[in-house]
Amino acid sequence: MDESNRNKINDNIGISDRNNGGQNDEKDNKDDTGEVYACSFDMDCGAKCELEYEGINDKKVQENKPPLTKDTKRDVDREASPTLPVEWDNTADIPTLHFSFIVNLLLPKHLISKRHPKVEQEIDKLNNRGRQQYGEDPPSKYIAVGSSAECYEIPRMISKEPLKIPIGVQHSDIDVLVAWNSRRIRELDLQTSDKQKVVLEIEDVHPGYCRLFINDPESVLRGVDPSTAIWVEKRGFFNAKKVRDDIKTLMDQIGFEQSTDISKFIVDQKGPAVGLEDITARTLKLFQSSTSLQHPRQEMVAALPISWPKIANNWTFRQRTNNWLSDTLMKSIVDEGCHVVPVPHRHTKHPDIEWRLSFATSEVRLAKDVVTDDQRQCYVYLKLLRQVKMKGLDLLSSYHMKTAFLYSCERLPTECWHENQGGCILYVLDTLIGFVKDRWLPSYFIPENNLLDHLTEDEFNHLDILLASIRTDPISPVLEFTDTNIIANQSAVLPFRHFIGPVLDDFRRFKVHRNREKSAKEFIHTLISFVSAFLVDDKVEDSVHYLADLYDFLETCAPADCFSKYLYSFISQWKIVTQCIRCLEFSVEFYANKYPDIRNVNQYLGNFYHAYSCQHPKDSQISRQLLSKATDYFNRYIQEKGLVDSVSVDFALCNLAAGRTDMCISHLKDYVYSSCDTQDNYTNVNDTKIITLENTLRKDLISLVGDPIRMIVLPSFPLALYLLLVAYQADNNIKGLPDEILDKFQHYCQQSNTFWSNYLHGLFLTHLQLWGEAEVAFHKANTITGCQYSKWKEIACHIENLLSKEKHSETIEYMEDISTKASGASRDAVVHTVAFQLSSASKAVQFTDNLEDLNLSTFINGNLACLHFASAFEYPDESDERITALVRAETLFSTFLSEIPNEESATTVDYAAFLCNQERWSEAIDILDLFLSKANTNKCSNSYGTMEYLTLDDFLKKEVDTHTKMEAPSRSFAYYYAIKCLVKLGEPDQKIKGVKAAFSKFCTEIKNSRSFSLLGYSEMLRENWYRAEHWFCKAVEMAWDYTAAKQNFNLCKSKRSSDINEKYEEKYIPLCVAAELNGIMPLQM
Repeated sequence: MDESNRNKINDNIGISDRNNGGQNDEKDNKDDTGEVYACSFDMDCGAKCELEYEGINDKKVQENKPPLTKDTKRDVDREASPTLPVEWDNTADIPTLHFSFIVNLLLPKHLISKRHPKVEQEIDKLNNRGRQQYGEDPPSKYIAVGSSAECYEIPRMISKEPLKIPIGVQHSDIDVLVAWNSRRIRELDLQTSDKQKVVLEIEDVHPGYCRLFINDPESVLRGVDPSTAIWVEKRGFFNAKKVRDDIKTLMDQIGFEQSTDISKFIVDQKGPAVGLEDITARTLKLFQSSTSLQHPRQEMVAALPISWPKIANNWTFRQRTNNWLSDTLMKSIVDEGCHVVPVPHRHTKHPDIEWRLSFATSEVRLAKDVVTDDQRQCYVYLKLLRQVKMKGLDLLSSYHMKTAFLYSCERLPTECWHENQGGCILYVLDTLIGFVKDRWLPSYFIPENNLLDHLTEDEFNHLDILLASIRTDPISPVLEFTDTNIIANQSAVLPFRHFIGPVLDDFRRFKVHRNREKSAKEFIHTLISFVSAFLVDDKVEDSVHYLADLYDFLETCAPADCFSKYLYSFISQWKIVTQCIRCLEFSVEFYANKYPDIRNVNQYLGNFYHAYSCQHPKDSQISRQLLSKATDYFNRYIQEKGLVDSVSVDFALCNLAAGRTDMCISHLKDYVYSSCDTQDNYTNVNDTKIITLENTLRKDLISLVGDPIRMIVLPSFPLALYLLLVAYQADNNIKGLPDEILDKFQHYCQQSNTFWSNYLHGLFLTHLQLWGEAEVAFHKANTITGCQYSKWKEIACHIENLLSKEKHSETIEYMEDISTKASGASRDAVVHTVAFQLSSASKAVQFTDNLEDLNLSTFINGNLACLHFASAFEYPDESDERITALVRAETLFSTFLSEIPNEESATTVDYAAFLCNQERWSEAIDILDLFLSKANTNKCSNSYGTMEYLTLDDFLKKEVDTHTKMEAPSRSFAYYYAIKCLVKLGEPDQKIKGVKAAFSKFCTEIKNSRSFSLLGYSEMLRENWYRAEHWFCKAVEMAWDYTAAKQNFNLCKSKRSSDINEKYEEKYIPLCVAAELNGIMPLQM
């Protein structure tokens, strides 16, 4: 309608009637539900009209309406309803428990329950546009309906089909009702004196459809385009076709206003809906950008508001088997009314004047107010299943699926949807199959309306077969779809089926054992793998959301810990400390209201911040800040829970690291004296936390269980006693250790008599050099588990005791006896193992000197040389003892290497390290050149630990301080020492570069993290910080928990020139490592 036509209508009847009628709205224009029944209509470019109607009791022959006999009427209360979900579905031959897990993992609640702010923004933009043009009372109101408003959308995804460029895919549009801002039209009410200018006719049309009859054409149509009404047998009806055409004009105008580049948009019309689509290429970069349109297509349908039609009253009082809908909600929905849209029934004789009753806004209310997230998950999965199996087929729409879903919501208990989503999905499919079998799908609000009455029998038969195939296999089609489509932010490297392989394999096992808790373990392993893929890509928030969503599901499978412990059990298995911190801090921020116990993660955050401080140079500003942050989190936990359980141990470690030994002692004593010595409190130690432990304990734990450490559970009470002793030693006040502490430890071990209590007691006693008592403690530990390492500790304590008493002959006899009993180990190996278990190198030398009569092989000479070399540094500089030890070491090295086969052994590198320590650079380089020229030297390795600590340079000492030892291929050490010699000798840069190039090639071939670190150290010798930073980064790439490499990386980054702003991105390291090395987690001090 043009401008002059609109103004004329307003002048004739619109404005005056609206102004005058306002006084009588409450009295004359409402029925007993409070609804208003007049209609002012137009699109944004149309006129507003007030319409009244004087009833004419014409009765026309009913068109296309099914006979409502008992034999043919399909009510919603069908007797042959599907059976309730069970744990094993025989038709699909799958366990519904596992199906439920797959649904939860593929479509977690946080993906399908989100409100979409961009949808709301688009609607607000349209409504603001109307207010700007027409003032506060625009002719039309835009209302979001459909999947985007109901949160029934299939999540966004990336399509990566073979040989095609990956593109972004959005399966849902923004559906908008352009609702005329008018009073509601109602059916004829003969009980009121109020004259109606227009009336809603629902008789003589197919159920679910209507006509809008105009009774006063002179008043309503004065000055209006004649095509506004269509006359049938002298009766005037609103022209539905014209409304459909007018909406197209409106969309053209909106498309023009939304972009200066109109070529980006196309406007098309499909039935009553007019689509406005942004046709900008959906490249992956644009799709993933924060500025991209979430829904590139909007579809608008004109709508007129009407009062709730009497034909839909059945919905409010029909029998339901659960309490899904309350009377209050149904009354509220009825009071709000609904709409009519210009859509005729497919078989009507008068399509231009027929309208369809639309309950779109009512369905939005149901979706927002009563549909649970569990129900929503099921429906979205069904939509995805339909998308995969029925794409391109115009037989069954998602609305048909939604209708069966809503009926199922009325029938199934709400808790069933929470406990068995897989079974509920199958129930909806069975409901739909039953409707199709009956050839009648009753509309949810108007059951007399068969939504499938347009299908032919051949189409029904085809649909029967298609639905049966889906019902027998509801999983495989979706898995095939995910092979080439990435849902939301899931892994782009591995397909979804890769992660759920163990779950699929468990189908058959579950059919036999039917043990939910046993299968839940498979689910947890799968979830760990799945979430790890998110963390690799540094998608921290996504990982937390998945863990939270699956927590609710896992609770239905087996008894679960509180949410904070559950979350930590997953996060603690990850090696990137900064991501662990970000995960926990985000969970506190996002889930505090839902899970109040989440505040318990303050203890875990204290641990992680402490571990993170270990990745930076000791006593650096950043390290102190991180320790301060750790202390803050520990204090928060203690204020709420008190100094109990494992937090006393964790806080003690933090205080020790920060140099607060007095506070450490005070807190540990409080805990020890207040504790009831129960065995219920434990401290978990994993890959991340191991770095925070005291050196001796850390070394022993790694030796006991190997590296990496997955999880060790230590009793908190004996661990606290052990750390109390360490704190007294650090405070140089070992004499101040109360005797009652010793007694408490002894008493606890007698009561508990566990491996760990006795082992920790043994370590405690070795610190006090009480060798005999320590031997007994280790023996008890060994008796309980048969642990070989504790057996060596027991032997070492016995030797220490004998040596302290200078019982040389007894030492020889004891070793002969031990060597005889050691199964599968040579005498040399036994001697070597015991020697390196002793408390010092000098003790080891004393021990081996007593064994000369045992006729040890010459191979032991190499190890003896290393021990003499290490023992020299236990004596003062220039002392006779040091000189003697060094001479003895060189003699043993020379003797051993004089045999040609030994030139290719690791001892050659030990000798080179010895010469470097003596600054005999030329001799060292000659030996190293010969060693590196040998091909077989690739097979051996060197390891340096606490025994050799004093012989190492500062770089290697850092490795031992952090990881208790430094182990790498001998060839890597040879390259490192060779470069060090060349630097010290002042050799030309070209020669040094040649050795570095060979070293780099070797590291790239073997991909060993410690070798990359040695290459980094070789760059640090010349203060080439940028290159060193690069190699330490490669070391972290090889081993994500390599703390020393992270320390060195941070040191190099702080030293290199500020004009180099290299970012470590996914081009050569995982995003999670890049995120940590780039320091993306700022301190919140």
